[in-house]
Amino acid sequence: MWMSPSGRAVHLPVHDCGRGGLFLVADVLLDVGELVDLDIVVPGDNQPIRALARVAHASVESDPVDGTPPGMGIAFEQLSTDDRLRLTRLLAA
Repeated sequence: MWMSPSGRAVHLPVHDCGRGGLFLVADVLLDVGELVDLDIVVPGDNQPIRALARVAHASVESDPVDGTPPGMGIAFEQLSTDDRLRLTRLLAA
């Protein structure tokens, strides 16, 4: 999920996630460079992972080579130590 600067929450599926960021599937894209507040909802966990992030790249079309859907690559700018540890554990599972 990302939250636009206007404060309007939008739920989006995550296509791929790593320690440095994630890719959100989306038809409506934010501008590259735009800052967003993320709440990453983890199934079975009542506390989301929160991060300040920046739109690194965006594409309105699927990638013909690897099939990545339209959406946005989001780079994490700030995560608390606790949330970074939770993300690392989630990715290792």
